[in-house]
Amino acid sequence: MSETPHPLTFGEPRPAHVADLEAELSALWRSAAEGPQGSQAVIRACALNLLVYVESEEEGREVSNVISQVTLQNPCRAIVMIMKPTPSRTPLTAWISAHCHLPVAGEKQVCSEEISVAASGDAVADLPSVVVPLTVSGLPVYLWWRRTFRASRLKWRSRLGTSTSAT
Repeated sequence: MSETPHPLTFGEPRPAHVADLEAELSALWRSAAEGPQGSQAVIRACALNLLVYVESEEEGREVSNVISQVTLQNPCRAIVMIMKPTPSRTPLTAWISAHCHLPVAGEKQVCSEEISVAASGDAVADLPSVVVPLTVSGLPVYLWWRRTFRASRLKWRSRLGTSTSAT
């Protein structure tokens, strides 16, 4: 009888400085490897980039649960863009987490990473300059758009230039 790996989020999403997201991710992976039982092998896997557009932190949490399931078969770097439709500009905020799957007997633990970036008002225009450099180069980029703002979606696709698929 074959066991199915179970998704596991490595800790709660933790706040991260937008300017230092790559360094924050490296620190996350170091802490994952230095687990409570000492040093352990954690495989950081990434076969694609998944960019997700949502309009609230609640939708972001829902998407995070879906991403956890998706990474069972499709390890990726997921970047959730929370674009709050408010007129006031607030600074960009970010947080990071990892989705790990408990291995079946004899296999190594595989983990994918998730980055969430929130913006509102005019700060939404700053998102491409933050998000695009975070994509893993050489891997396909998929854009999951959960709303119907077609004009905005076309603008994003043109900024990405490398999008393999947009839904």
